[in-house]
Amino acid sequence: MTICTLPVLVVGAGPSGLVAALTLLQNNIPVRIIEKERHYRQGQRGAGIHPRTFEVFHFLDAPEIHDLAKPLPPVQEHKRGSLEPTKIFSISPYTEPTPAIPYYNPKLLGQANLEAALRSHLAGYGCTVELGTRLASFTQDDTCVRVKLFKHHAEDGFEEEEEEDTEVAYLIGADGAKG
Repeated sequence: MTICTLPVLVVGAGPSGLVAALTLLQNNIPVRIIEKERHYRQGQRGAGIHPRTFEVFHFLDAPEIHDLAKPLPPVQEHKRGSLEPTKIFSISPYTEPTPAIPYYNPKLLGQANLEAALRSHLAGYGCTVELGTRLASFTQDDTCVRVKLFKHHAEDGFEEEEEEDTEVAYLIGADGAKG
């Protein structure tokens, strides 16, 4: 019987990978999370967060994400060829939250800020994202998943990749959006 060195490897440190890792850690399942990028991404890939997602963050003991997010701004319709607004309206009308439905309205939060908040929760479990580490290949059988990773190192202007072979019980691919 093969004993895997780690229960779960999460590939990709965007919101999906971070939430997967946090969920596992909160359930006492050790996890390793890797990200091929050498630096945390700045910019957006969808800043909108829906109410059900805020419920998930609350369940993950990260309710401050709701407080970090901003309300949706009003939308303006303009007269053709003019900056004069003809109509100002809400893309999603505000509804007062209730104890039964505390997260009723969608909000906006930059992906870099969301990821930073989730990484701080991971750090509370002693887990950090391994930047500059990419999954090159994997194979699986009835006992485990064998992965080949490459870790990027840069020192004194010299760059190299170190190869690592390891075995995990589960592999979560969360390296989503491309571009």
